[in-house]
Amino acid sequence: MWRKFLHYLFSLSLRSHLILMVVLIALPAFGLILNSGLERHKDALDAGFDNSRRLAYSIASEQNILTGNAQHLLTVLASLPEIQNRNVAAASSILAKILKQSPQFGNIVVTDRTGDVWASALPMTKSFSLKDASSFKNTMKYQKFSAGEYNIGRISRLPTIGFGYPIINANGEVDGVISVNINFLHFYDLILRSGLPENSSVAVIDRNGVIINQNLNPEQFIGKKENIKIFNRITKGPAEGSFIDNGLRGEDEIISYNTLRLKGEQSPYLYIRLGSPLKNTLAVARQMQFRNMLLLTIFLLASLSLVLVAGKRCFLDRIYKLQEVSHRIACGDLHVRASSFVEGGELGALANSFDEMSQQIAAREQALVETVKEREEVIAQLHEAIGQIGTLSSLIPICSYCKKIRDDQGYWNQLEAYLSKYADLKFSHGVCPDCKKKVFD
Repeated sequence: MWRKFLHYLFSLSLRSHLILMVVLIALPAFGLILNSGLERHKDALDAGFDNSRRLAYSIASEQNILTGNAQHLLTVLASLPEIQNRNVAAASSILAKILKQSPQFGNIVVTDRTGDVWASALPMTKSFSLKDASSFKNTMKYQKFSAGEYNIGRISRLPTIGFGYPIINANGEVDGVISVNINFLHFYDLILRSGLPENSSVAVIDRNGVIINQNLNPEQFIGKKENIKIFNRITKGPAEGSFIDNGLRGEDEIISYNTLRLKGEQSPYLYIRLGSPLKNTLAVARQMQFRNMLLLTIFLLASLSLVLVAGKRCFLDRIYKLQEVSHRIACGDLHVRASSFVEGGELGALANSFDEMSQQIAAREQALVETVKEREEVIAQLHEAIGQIGTLSSLIPICSYCKKIRDDQGYWNQLEAYLSKYADLKFSHGVCPDCKKKVFD
């Protein structure tokens, strides 16, 4: 498998190898950007959690201060003679002046021990009772400062939560309850000035999980139960914490919460829940990663373009020239010089090798031509010799007495002359023993 892959890799074109090299060089940069993006994502998430917890704590602290102010105010008011003596006009006047100077409160009322309201900071158009209000019942039961639950103000008609404080008469008996409820419109003005992240939601939830007030889409959520999954995580978790869960808009949010308890009580009376869209928290990190990826992509494309152009000019065009030269050499053009087209570098050295090869081929071809020429001359000589041998091997007419030979023209020639003419022979003369006896003896 690995060998097949290597074979396939090495069989790719030079252009493909150049592109592959650029991509391989860019891979570490992509890895670094991805790793950096993950680190930025983690840092942004940590910062989002820290900011969310800080804001939730800040809002809870404001609510604690507001609750403490309410307790201090009710403690002072419960001891006033106008309240102790049930002076309706004087008590109502005092309450109205205090409410005017305390926009954080929605209304202040005083009830008798049965819950009937006999004084109010806001003008009363008709009488009403708080006997069913949890703040009244808890105050009468525990005879101390107590918190209530979600309710709609009887006069203001605004969603609120009430606090009660017992009115103790001279005999040490509970003679009634003085109550105050929260103006959450003013409370949310304070929250918005605290630098709340965009599209974040802040909810005040009572001990039963009912949303008392919320800054986003209040008409849709106020008076309704908080998301049961989120509320269970809040009630079963520590006094304060953060987690990621599906929020009000159906998208993931960083949810931070704080649990509020009255002094000396184990059960919470209020929860502050802050939800910040996770996408907003991670938006900067994602934008940064997207920008880095875009810049790297542009750089990669530019590098690929440069490599393709430079590769064509520096490698492919020169290789094509060498191919053309080799083709001309193969076709017999041994006078072409590759070094005239390709100079410098390794390809220039290869071009010089092509020139040396063509010169050697030309020299060998010239030597071959000369060899062929010599061979043809030898063959011609052989043919001539064979022809002469053929002439000698035919029937020769010779005189029986003088030994002269007749040629084709009918002339009689001496034996020596005839053979010298047709057989390229030369003769030396001497006397044989028999003739010597005849001539000299």
